[in-house]
Amino acid sequence: MKAHHKLSNHIILSGITVSMLFSPLMALPSGGKFTHGTSGTISGPYFDKNTGKNTIDITGKTPNKNSHVIQWGGGFSINKGESVNFKGQGQNYLNIAHGTSKSTIDGLLNASGNNVFLINPNGVIITKNGIINANRFVASTSSMSNDDMWKFAKLTKEQAAAFSPVFKPHKAGNVVNMGNINANNVLLIGNKVDIQGGKLGNADSTTHLVGNYVYIDADSAKLNSNKINVTAVEGGYTQRQMINFANDGYKFGNNVNIQNTNYTDTTNTTHIGNSNFKKTLTMGNMGNEKDNAIEWWHFAKGWNEGLDNIKEIDEFKLVGDIDFNGMTIDPIAYDYNNAFNKTFNGNGYTLKNITINANEDYNVGLFGAIKDAKIDNINIDSVDFKYNHSLPNRIGAFAGHIGNSSISNISLSNIGMINGIRIVGGFSGNVADSFISNIKIDKIEGINATNEGKFASNAIGVGGFTGMGASTSYNNVILKNIGNISLTNKIGEVYTTYIGYFLGRSDQLSASKNANEFRNIAIYNVGNLSATGTWRNDSLYIGAFAGALHGSKKDDMENIFIFLSNNSKISYNKNFRSTYFGNLAGVFIANLNNIHIYNKEGSLTNATADQAYWNDFNKNGYVSDKINIHTYNDSTQESIYKDFLSKANTIEKPTPPTNPDNPNDSDVILGSDDVISKEDLNQWLDEIFAGNYWVDIKDLDKIHGLNESIIQSISFLEALYGQEGMKDILEKFHNDYKTAYSKYEEFKNNKAELLAFINEKLKPLVEHSNNSLKQLLTKQKELDSVVKAYNAYVELINKGLASKNDQEFKTLENKLNSLMSESQILANSISNNQMLLEKWKGKTNTDSNGHFTIKGAFANAILNTNPDLKEITGDGGSIDDPNRPELPATDLTFEQTASLNLIGNNSLEEEEEQEEIEEASMNQKGKTCIVSDNYKTMNPCVVGGL
Repeated sequence: MKAHHKLSNHIILSGITVSMLFSPLMALPSGGKFTHGTSGTISGPYFDKNTGKNTIDITGKTPNKNSHVIQWGGGFSINKGESVNFKGQGQNYLNIAHGTSKSTIDGLLNASGNNVFLINPNGVIITKNGIINANRFVASTSSMSNDDMWKFAKLTKEQAAAFSPVFKPHKAGNVVNMGNINANNVLLIGNKVDIQGGKLGNADSTTHLVGNYVYIDADSAKLNSNKINVTAVEGGYTQRQMINFANDGYKFGNNVNIQNTNYTDTTNTTHIGNSNFKKTLTMGNMGNEKDNAIEWWHFAKGWNEGLDNIKEIDEFKLVGDIDFNGMTIDPIAYDYNNAFNKTFNGNGYTLKNITINANEDYNVGLFGAIKDAKIDNINIDSVDFKYNHSLPNRIGAFAGHIGNSSISNISLSNIGMINGIRIVGGFSGNVADSFISNIKIDKIEGINATNEGKFASNAIGVGGFTGMGASTSYNNVILKNIGNISLTNKIGEVYTTYIGYFLGRSDQLSASKNANEFRNIAIYNVGNLSATGTWRNDSLYIGAFAGALHGSKKDDMENIFIFLSNNSKISYNKNFRSTYFGNLAGVFIANLNNIHIYNKEGSLTNATADQAYWNDFNKNGYVSDKINIHTYNDSTQESIYKDFLSKANTIEKPTPPTNPDNPNDSDVILGSDDVISKEDLNQWLDEIFAGNYWVDIKDLDKIHGLNESIIQSISFLEALYGQEGMKDILEKFHNDYKTAYSKYEEFKNNKAELLAFINEKLKPLVEHSNNSLKQLLTKQKELDSVVKAYNAYVELINKGLASKNDQEFKTLENKLNSLMSESQILANSISNNQMLLEKWKGKTNTDSNGHFTIKGAFANAILNTNPDLKEITGDGGSIDDPNRPELPATDLTFEQTASLNLIGNNSLEEEEEQEEIEEASMNQKGKTCIVSDNYKTMNPCVVGGL
């Protein structure tokens, strides 16, 4: 399909609007091709006036078959306001969506009494607007092999209708439903099958959900099946909204009849369902951030009072932001014996404008006591505390106590003053046996512990992150914009006091426990660190990172960066029996790697407790297993701070959380079994190049020779390679994909040249010749009238009734000559255009090896070059003769001069062809040009084609 290369040089293709070779890429399914011996038509997209939707109609036409396989090169999605109609009755349509995008059904999939199977390894999402009408609807994210597609194509109508796609547990694609699936049989297969709402099935329908994990929102979804068959290989949950749960008396109920079922797929592999189906409650369902606070209130009340089923709930989730608007709330599980021990997933939502009740008997924080729990993905913004009587023993903005738990992806900001008695931290009072990661704290007004006697025989620990810790792993923690951190001990006898910008004291609670790990921690923009004691107070441990890190095992410290500005002064009074003041810590037993402290010259001179580990960075450069101390003065502070930030900014901040409720989440990496086969790609390209195609100059908006299969192949290829990154994905699997792409590039370039030639060359040539013919016919008709008038005037002259010198006669003569000249020019133009067309026919046929031809010839008219004019035999009579009869009547209106604005056909030719064509044009002048016996017919002797 290649036009001569000269014909398309320097052509700008952006203006081309021809769509004869492929359908444009849209949100609708694109690049569809019936394969594996099946056939059919894909009509559209077009605008359906009846429905007001952009529409595609799909009709299977496989002879003697009711099963069809369609592979979609550009994926299968339906936007809002769009519809896809699967035609027929009792047909089975297997759709394979290729590419890098999930199938999003946000419009209408209308299959009526047909069965539709949709396979997309990237995932399938039916949105709240999505509607599916079918007898049976199957969506799966497990790819199908070439053999499986052949098997489907060969099934009988009944066998195909009961087809059970393969389930591949290692595939990452998810299936999410929020829309209405109106079908008598529903089968959804994916890594996660998440029923977030909408309608699932018709009345008394059969529904089967298969996945590693299966989630069902019982309050939001309308489940019409008497029971839901579930094969959850790893597990799953039924979900309810907190407001409905509380209104039901904190009883979860049996809203969904879940039937644990095994699943046997087309390969006869049986997947065993896990009977451990968990219960989940969601908060943030009220449609308004402030209204959502009532669900948190029910959560706190239910947990703290142990109401009915609440302790049986396995997971709590946020599904919306909550604005407490200054509401005072009790900590969740303020009683240590009633600790929160479940999973809490914030899904990246925000809790804001909170006031926490800081009762002296409570473990105080958003959560009071946490034990054996998993909490992650929460943003917390603006927290204050309401102090009722005496200060609490344990307090932190997030928790009072954390034990044996995993806490990750938490962001806290704009925290008010945190006051406690003994164990006080910016994040948590104390932490033990836990994993803490990706925590960012930005702005705490201040942190203070004041012991006035209630815990006289216990140690005091205060820190910017936690007061006391044990056997815990901390990774990726940022503390910034923290106010003054202080403690005041007003009791004469007390155990040891610990204070540091990160933590007060940390150790191992027993020899069997793990050492602590501190990795990737940045501390900066902090206030003063101070300790005040009274006479006979026991020892004080104080340092820029911690008061003390000690125990039977060495802690691991790696990538620690601390910047102390002029406003970060460390001080204490002398009322302690002994004081251990260190740059890093008052005492530590730890392995050091890449530790940096930045401070003003002279500010930590007396922090000598860890002097054996000091390294003067300014003098010696970096030493990996020492405390690298960077000192600055007023003139070097700015550059030193930039150096600090360059290191601190490498610490990973809380990452955007993976939200299972977000249909756009899930990182799918396509495998070789998820993409179109290399054999099919190369075969389809070879078929395209082997075809014979032509255009007829009577209708240049259509290319002939493109059968339905070829059109679908071209559409598939255009859509597949139109996806960003698809070429690289395919070529990493096999070199045959490189061969296919090389063929596709050749086809794409040939097509671009062909379209450029048709639009920029051939169409203007045809239009020019048609316009010339139209003008020629007009001129010839006018010439006939002028000849008639001329002869009538000659008769008057010969009778002596008029003179050849009359102005009227001279005007007739001029008009006659002008029309004959103009007619000859037009006839020559058409003839020259025909010569150029014949040349182009030859070039395109030769350059495409006969695979592309141009048919047709330009029409012309019989040119009257020798009109029958009467001869003048005399000079005529006087024009002033009073007895002269009237002149012959005529309907012509003559002008003194005649003009014709012609566009030379040479403007349509390449520069290198101009001289040749102009010479041919000169040779035609003065000749009679008769191209056809009937100017309304095409020239029968010029035959285009192969």
